[in-house]
Amino acid sequence: MGCTVYLYIALLCCMVWKATLEESNVSIRTWGVYVSDFEDSLFWSVPCTTLRYDGNGTSFTCDKPVAGRYVGIMNLHKPITVCEVEVFTCNGTYGRNCVHRCGRCRGGEACDTSTGECRNGCGTGWTGPTCHAKCPIDTYGENCSETCGHCLEGTSCFPTNGTCVKGCASRWKGPKCDRSCDFGEYGENCALNCSHCVSNTGCDSQHGRCVAGCEPGWEGVFCTVECMPGRYGPDCNQTCGKCLHPPCDRHNGSCGTTGCLQGWSGATCHQSCDKSYYGANCVSKCGHCADAVQCDLTNGTCPSGCEPGWHGGKCDHTCLDGTWGDNCSETCGLCHRNEACNPATGLCDEGCFVGYSGTYCNIEKEFFDLPSATVMPVMVVSASIVFCNLCLLFTCLVFKWRRDEKQIPRPGTNTEALLTPEAG
Repeated sequence: MGCTVYLYIALLCCMVWKATLEESNVSIRTWGVYVSDFEDSLFWSVPCTTLRYDGNGTSFTCDKPVAGRYVGIMNLHKPITVCEVEVFTCNGTYGRNCVHRCGRCRGGEACDTSTGECRNGCGTGWTGPTCHAKCPIDTYGENCSETCGHCLEGTSCFPTNGTCVKGCASRWKGPKCDRSCDFGEYGENCALNCSHCVSNTGCDSQHGRCVAGCEPGWEGVFCTVECMPGRYGPDCNQTCGKCLHPPCDRHNGSCGTTGCLQGWSGATCHQSCDKSYYGANCVSKCGHCADAVQCDLTNGTCPSGCEPGWHGGKCDHTCLDGTWGDNCSETCGLCHRNEACNPATGLCDEGCFVGYSGTYCNIEKEFFDLPSATVMPVMVVSASIVFCNLCLLFTCLVFKWRRDEKQIPRPGTNTEALLTPEAG
């Protein structure tokens, strides 16, 4: 009996196979089909006995998926003549009749033709028993064992390599968005640079806010705004001093080379002049203001007037000789030797001129006043004594002159007779 047998079989791991006898009048009751991993071994074979007749021929199909390397066909009553055998494998498919396509096995390997499982796991981006499922959201790689980085707007990464489709969320960068921003960077993909944060502390890597505040000369949440004129320092929280030519330096408050207004000093011109000083940078000394009041800081004038003995708008000129007192409005008396009086007190330091008295030597003495009445008699007596002594001296001189004159001989007189005594 001639026949043709077609065998559809998956070698090495057979799940579904089918044999067809084209001769239609063959009884199928005595036929048997076996699958085994061992050649010519009926003992270890697994029978597949489902036989069907479809009108065109007889087909043999295993009752359930069977794995094996060899297929045996036998007839218990008579020998079988096999004219042709065609063997097919499930290439990339599995299951009954090889109707299921294998999943994404690692390295492109074929799946188990019976169960569809990938013996060595799934390829990158796939998961599940048969590797048909894509990686869940936020996972990628072989067997989806890796976690996605920080993708923008919560999107997932590519399941194969982990790269983020729309880029990185704030604070993250890199193809997989798994690297945080470097110091001084912030924003999506870390594409922005921090502004003028204080002491190089950096900014919030998500929004760019300067957490510790701004460096001198800058203000605002992001420290991108320059100080307004008249303000300076960290966060522009200080007010400029009294600069001659404002505004001050917005970083350190300095007034530059022009310095301060009249009456102010210091590096930032915040200090008013110390007492007794005025003018630009407080280098000028005040005059003698009354009651030790501070002079005007700008021009040095004394608002309360001058101390006694001084005059002028700034009270820096002493009174002229002969004047004294407030604004030198008083006139000095007659001091000893016509010296000037004290310009502050009006007193004569060495007393009054002769004939004047009083505290300020401005009272003229009268002749018969009590002191004069005491002095005059003394003077009269003294003069009388002097006069008497002079008269006495004169009388003595006259008497002596006359006596000497009598003793001188006249011409023609016998001097011997005058010298010889008379005879007795």
